[in-house]
Amino acid sequence: MNQPLTEEQVASLRPDIYSSLIPLLRTTPNSKIETYLFESSSNTAISNTKVNSHCYFLQLSGNLMPRVKDFAKYLGNRITDFTIPRSEITRALNQGVIENSTTPVDELNSKARSLFTESLTSGEGGELLLSLLAEHYLKLPQLFTKMVLKTNSKVHVHGSDGMHVGVNSINNNLTLRLQN
Repeated sequence: MNQPLTEEQVASLRPDIYSSLIPLLRTTPNSKIETYLFESSSNTAISNTKVNSHCYFLQLSGNLMPRVKDFAKYLGNRITDFTIPRSEITRALNQGVIENSTTPVDELNSKARSLFTESLTSGEGGELLLSLLAEHYLKLPQLFTKMVLKTNSKVHVHGSDGMHVGVNSINNNLTLRLQN
């Protein structure tokens, strides 16, 4: 199985794609996800399949307990980036600068939180986590999320959860990846 291209390989082989994709990533080395997750294996081929696995575990606290609450808070702080289109976020940030206020961003955060169902079994938290992992570790920027289509916060939307974009490791072309 072909190994995914590294960031350096994409930059070298397809500078056009690289210069368009990397600025779309909303997780950076400064996003501190490693504070909460430990990578136990990466890109491990699963025999007799075309699948590579990536395994992560929660970091442990000083008391050797998984940092569940800390990681949940970290995920909660990423809800707006996951649910709201970049154009709306940019408008809110710009409006905040004009008004010298955080109100437009606070309103957007409230809107983002209201899109999640109250159901503990909807899977929306898992969608957020998967999207965050795809962006941070696989360098696949999110192009679209179904959350923005929701009209009723009491019902979760069925079907694909989002769309990410990356580089195909076989032909080095742009590829779309659905998050299911």
